[in-house]
Amino acid sequence: MKGLILKDFMNLKQQWKILAVFLVFYGFISLSSKNASLGGAVVIMCAILPTTVMSYDERAKWDKYALSMPLSRTDMVLSKYIMSMIFLLIAFFLNIVLNLLIGSAPIKEVLFESTTLCAVGVLYISLTLPILFKYGVEKSRLIVTIVLFTPAVIIILFSKFSVNMPDKQILNILSFILPMISIVIFIISILISLNIYKRKEL
Repeated sequence: MKGLILKDFMNLKQQWKILAVFLVFYGFISLSSKNASLGGAVVIMCAILPTTVMSYDERAKWDKYALSMPLSRTDMVLSKYIMSMIFLLIAFFLNIVLNLLIGSAPIKEVLFESTTLCAVGVLYISLTLPILFKYGVEKSRLIVTIVLFTPAVIIILFSKFSVNMPDKQILNILSFILPMISIVIFIISILISLNIYKRKEL
């Protein structure tokens, strides 16, 4: 499984360069404006990287080749989830470092915000990976895009129609329980993906 994860990281050489350029640009703007509110963008970029990896695998027909080696279907699925969590951990620490450099908030608040953002990333991955395993990347692009942008659309609609947003206390409670909810959904997602992939014809 370690080899599968290393293979995925090597496949993303070009994306790492793009991400590095984005981080430099984003970091410069954030440090200049003393505003780290774009931290969510880093999480989103890291959360969609697994889709890119699976797209490369699909085009190269990697899965069929990999399963001819001493690798199980469980290894194939778990490697994608582990890789996804590594990406989100990278986003988590990058967000913390940037916030500390800016000094825009106390460390406790920074940790809380970073954890909440990554919990959202975990939810996104938990929803999209089973879809990707079921239908493949090309057939799933529209569904994955809808999943990605639905929260933003809902917030915009709420704002447009003057729907009252939950007060700060409720939002704090939701943010506190969100990481626990995301872990449960993540585990369920793994089980669903395993069930899908074990039955899938390659």
